[in-house]
Amino acid sequence: MHEQRVFVRLYAQARKVNAQAEWLYARAKKVNAQGSGLCARAESICMTMCTS
Repeated sequence: MHEQRVFVRLYAQARKVNAQAEWLYARAKKVNAQGSGLCARAESICMTMCTS
């Protein structure tokens, strides 16, 4: 019975870590998307300045 309790606690901890990892991954994806948008904007501004 004691072993089962330990397993349940480890399982709960693993799920919590997984949830945090998913949140971090989602946040990283969002930041990355924003970064790509900024790069694209900077590129178009550079193109405009260079051609004019």
